[in-house]
Amino acid sequence: STLFPYTTLFRSYCSAPDANLQLIKDKNTDYLSTIYPTELRLHIDNLCSLKCIMCRNDYIIKFQREKEFKELLIPRITSMCKNAERIFMNGNGEVLFSPLAKELIQSIIKINNTVKFDFRTNGMNFTPQYIKALNLEDKIEHISFSMHARKERTYKKICLGGNFKKLLQNIEYAKSLIEKNILSSVTLNF
Repeated sequence: STLFPYTTLFRSYCSAPDANLQLIKDKNTDYLSTIYPTELRLHIDNLCSLKCIMCRNDYIIKFQREKEFKELLIPRITSMCKNAERIFMNGNGEVLFSPLAKELIQSIIKINNTVKFDFRTNGMNFTPQYIKALNLEDKIEHISFSMHARKERTYKKICLGGNFKKLLQNIEYAKSLIEKNILSSVTLNF
């Protein structure tokens, strides 16, 4: 796709009758219940709140084609999530930082309130306030924190703009969700 080079949202390798994966009814057949997946992996954009030395040379806080993404892709992706049981969201940026990802998450929850999410995050926005504001607290099945270091001194060299103490607090929050049987699992990536 030329709209977003990191994904192939417009390319379909399944047997869906519509190459653009639009919601259609053809010959009185509702393809919504037959072709749309129960699990999706979504990589939204490359926006990130940090500048990790292995990822990028600069902060990326603006998605150049945001208007097109909102108008064209959010409705299509959302429609594909009607029957989804689990959605994995990660990618080249920070899903809990991206306004587009936030809008997409809210859009998906509106049509599918039982969906579970699996996020990979740098952890900066995985705060109780942020997760509750997005109505996600009981909708996250797994969270994977990209931590990159076990010591604050090393973390500061790798994750420029990050806050190690805040990350640890947010991991503790994830732990509390496990203890309440809300969250299934947590992974720490180094």
